[in-house]
Amino acid sequence: MVLKSRSILPVWYAESRFLHSAAIREIVDSADSFVFGRMFKTPTNSTYRDGNHILLTFCHLEYPWDCNGVLSDPPTNLASIVAATYNYEEATQQAIPRCIIDCTLKESSSTKRIIEEFKAEGFSSTAPMEDKVMRLLVTEKWKQNQVQPSYTVRLARMADLDQLVECNASSFGYPVDGQQWIKAKLQRQLESRLFSIYVVDVEGEIAAFVVLYEWVERARDLAWVQVIGTKPNFRHQGLASALLSYAIGLLAVGTKVYLEAEDQVALALYEKIGFEHVGTIVSVECLLSK
Repeated sequence: MVLKSRSILPVWYAESRFLHSAAIREIVDSADSFVFGRMFKTPTNSTYRDGNHILLTFCHLEYPWDCNGVLSDPPTNLASIVAATYNYEEATQQAIPRCIIDCTLKESSSTKRIIEEFKAEGFSSTAPMEDKVMRLLVTEKWKQNQVQPSYTVRLARMADLDQLVECNASSFGYPVDGQQWIKAKLQRQLESRLFSIYVVDVEGEIAAFVVLYEWVERARDLAWVQVIGTKPNFRHQGLASALLSYAIGLLAVGTKVYLEAEDQVALALYEKIGFEHVGTIVSVECLLSK
């Protein structure tokens, strides 16, 4: 009898997405396996890069979590299921319904088949997007090697909201006016105990910020750097490096910190701080034509 071989789900992939047993058991009732998918719908925020889409990864996660995650074939008729999920009345308010397909764990032939299925349902696909997954393990030695920032670094508060919006928008080239989705997102993060926002305060002006995500109840030893940004006029002064090192330094020893990046300058910065490249995420974005 010949047993069919299987591909193991990389630990870095599971950890960087908080996919370990405690989190999984909160998501599903099944004790066997499931296809992981997350849906985001923010139809009023047409320019919101992280909204108006379904993010799909095709893998099975088995219990107990011991690196036994395996690749899974996507469900049949997946494209038609995704297309039907979007409610037309909700999705026509200048929103762009789309599906982000995580291709990291799939063979190229299988990925091509999935894209063709989406095209048949009226989706158009973009060029593959590649992000490197970086990880840093917080140790006592790492903490001892960090230099205290010469800038004022502090935890953000609700009174900083307007300045945070301005800093976020200018850091990533958004027009400051009309970006209500940024303000709404930052406000939710300031109100949530899952997020910590740290800022560099230069004489009352927020020059840089970083958002850390910690799912303490379900993943005490994991943290995620969601975003870090510096205003253009404060760049090349070491603010981002000092800020990120400071924020990570407040985490407990043993915490594994993850982030994703594609820009070579940013990658060099993260490597200098102590992050290591552990994997690569390749995604394809399929847009549903109206």
